[in-house]
Amino acid sequence: MINTPRVYLVPVGNDVLRSPSGNLGEIREWKILDQKLPVPFPLSDAALGNPGWIPINDTLTDQIGDIRQFARFRAYHDSGNFDPSQTITDTRLIGRSVWNTRWLLIIPGGTLHTDRNEGIQRFISGALKPDGTRDGNGVTDIKIFFQTYAYSGN
Repeated sequence: MINTPRVYLVPVGNDVLRSPSGNLGEIREWKILDQKLPVPFPLSDAALGNPGWIPINDTLTDQIGDIRQFARFRAYHDSGNFDPSQTITDTRLIGRSVWNTRWLLIIPGGTLHTDRNEGIQRFISGALKPDGTRDGNGVTDIKIFFQTYAYSGN
């Protein structure tokens, strides 16, 4: 098995947040569609003074409204001892709620082994023994670690 597999973690459910209104405990849920939109920066004095500068034309290299793809990131084995220093930091989900109704973890077989089918079989059922059976030492648990932040207020 490859020691540095790459995976995708995609929020596919609804984002959930508590309402900052006076109704304590009220929960809001909404579906987010991650689209390519022009960003309001980088702005410069030259851009602001240029009447021909149009954010949609000058800050977006793709088609407006296209669905953004998620990047893959490295998964780590922990041998039973979790070490936060081995984790990666990714800002892709800023503005999203960790409290999502459904997450999808995609583990491409090709990132587990040079033979993708063998990689999936080893991941699920363990290594192949000389008698053609599997040793049963496949993955039994997956831990997902989120380091999050929040702003209080109403």
